[in-house]
Parts: sequence; structure tokens; C-alpha cells
Amino acid sequence: MPVRFRAYLLTVVIAGTLSYSAYSKRTSSPPPGGEQHEESLTPPPASLQTLCTQLGAQDVKTGCLGRLPTGRKIGSLIATVADPDRTDLPLSFDRAVEALIWAVGDVNYTFQSYWFPWKSGDTLGDSESRDGHASSSASGPAAGPGDAQSNAGQPGFVLFRGSTPDEFFVVWLVGESPTAGIDTTALNGAIRNVEQYNPGGGTIRIVGPSFSGSFLSLGDVLESFHETAAFQVVTGMTTSLDSQNTFTRRLPKVAFGATVENSSTSVCGFINYLKRQWRPRDEIAILAEDQTVFGQQVGNIPCIAGSSLPKEQWLLVRFPRQIARLR
Repeated sequence: MPVRFRAYLLTVVIAGTLSYSAYSKRTSSPPPGGEQHEESLTPPPASLQTLCTQLGAQDVKTGCLGRLPTGRKIGSLIATVADPDRTDLPLSFDRAVEALIWAVGDVNYTFQSYWFPWKSGDTLGDSESRDGHASSSASGPAAGPGDAQSNAGQPGFVLFRGSTPDEFFVVWLVGESPTAGIDTTALNGAIRNVEQYNPGGGTIRIVGPSFSGSFLSLGDVLESFHETAAFQVVTGMTTSLDSQNTFTRRLPKVAFGATVENSSTSVCGFINYLKRQWRPRDEIAILAEDQTVFGQQVGNIPCIAGSSLPKEQWLLVRFPRQIARLR
């Protein structure tokens, strides 16, 4: 599938999800200074310090997202993206973030700032250097090389402003890779952040995963929240029917949807087309990615696993997972 078309699909997924995203309107006042818990005196991670300041918090301590000024309306979305440090897919990361900005802009928000925990990849501000070093740009720097260890396990974010001074939208970014799956620590942090400024309110919406191998780690995290939060997961990238079915059976209360056809339907449709158009149909070759969950599950596609053709007439060719690096 052409990359531009995939980016367009991702934009459609996000825009559709955002159109149903609930706001959190804070009506409680911050606690008096003398009643702060001891944990509130601990400085929060760098990402939350930046975000709380942008949202107008006067007391930038742990839990500051739960003590924002009265009247703040904050919409939110969690998006899983290719980790630009752990994968060779920085271009996919750039295009996913670009699609997110397009989608949020389509529902009348404007980009305000961002913070990334990753040291590599392009950045959003013109004043950022191309080697990924952080600068003092007001748009919000990416992490510099010296910050990589301290920022490990933190979600990134992109902050948008609405049409009124109290209206904001936060897109939390969680890294993932085809083999290691989702950064579960970062996803846990993103969910808890949303719960701080949206306590007990609405469904937490997730766009992802980007890779079929990430369903297992995504399920691990959501399972730990199943008694306290409701989730909607929409993927615009993964096509492994086995992975999707395993995820939905494990978490039946999670609302799951996909905007792309699964590989079983598309492969079987193409094979049936070949059978109708070409004769004799003695041999069929299948190219499959190696060392990934998606590639391993090719043999489980119904029209291949249940085919009447002898096994020797199926030619399964596996290509290296990082073959794109040869370009």
C-alpha cells in the first residue's frame, strides 16, 4: 500500500475518533496549600512539567494534571507510533505525527506545542537542529541525547488549542516496534495522565497499534485497567486477523475496530482471482516478512491452511524484516 495512502487512512481514523472524543470540564478547585499530600511535593517527569505549565497549572508538582484551573476543557487521544529510537522507521513516525496534526486540525484545533522523549528523528520546530538535539524553541523540543535515559518510559505529547482560551486537546504518543511491541510503561503513563484530568469520565480512545505484534503488549496494559476504565481501540495499520481475534477474545469489553481490510480477506480474494484468470494454476508463491508476528501467521490464512493444493505447490518466500534499509 503506498505510504501516502496509508497516511491518509490514518488521518481518517484519527479524525473520526476525535469527532466523538469527550471533554473533561474541571469544576473542582485546587486543594489548599496546607492540604497537599506528600507526593505532590515531588517534581513530575519532564513531560508533565512542560504540559502542566502549558495548561496553566500554578503548582507544577506530581498530580498537577488533576489540579488544573477550573473550567479547563481537555480532549484527549492516545496514539501508538513507530518508535524512532528502537526502529528503523523514523519516516513512519514523522508521517504518523503529521497525520495526527492534520486530523486534529480538521476538528478546529490549532497546534500549540509538543514534547518527545525520543532523541532521534525529525522535530516539529524550524529552530530544531536536524540531528535531533533539543533547543529552546517555544514549540517544544524533542529530547536530546543526554536526556534519553531519564525520559525512557515516558509518553510524548502534542498539545493543541481550541477556539476558546480554556479549550485544549492532548494527543499522547506511545512508541512501539514490530518485534518488541508497545512501550507498556509509556502507555501506562499516558492512561494515568488522562485519568488525572478526566477522572471517571468517558471512554479512553486509542489509535493503534501500528504493528500486529503489538496486540499482546497492548492487551497486557488494557487488562490491568479493565475495572476502572473503558477503552475504544481503532487501528488503521494492522491486518493480521489472528492477532485481532486474539485481542478481542481476551478483552471483550474493549470496543475494537479496524479501517483496513484484514490480510486473510485480501490474500484469499487475490488467490481466488488468480484461480479464475490464470490456468493452469500449478504453483502460487507467497512473500512473507520474517521475524514478525504478521509474517509468522501467513500460514494460518484460511485459503492457504485449508487449500486443496498440495503443500509442494505453495512456495513461501520469507524476506528479512529490515530489507527496506537496502534502498
